[in-house]
Amino acid sequence: MTCRGAKAFVNYLNNITYGGSNQWRLPSTGNNPQTGFNQTDSELGQLFYSELGGLKSSPILDTNTFINEQALT
Repeated sequence: MTCRGAKAFVNYLNNITYGGSNQWRLPSTGNNPQTGFNQTDSELGQLFYSELGGLKSSPILDTNTFINEQALT
């Protein structure tokens, strides 16, 4: 998804009050974004590495794989 597409999707979620909320937004990269791996000082880094279990140089598992693995545990 492109940045423009992601912003449009968030706008759509807010317009339809998806999940009872109109406060949807993309995660922030912080006031002083850094490049490189293991940057967990921003919402985006925290989400990727801590919440989604991301690893440097590896894509996040697709949703179906993640859901299926969670169902097995």
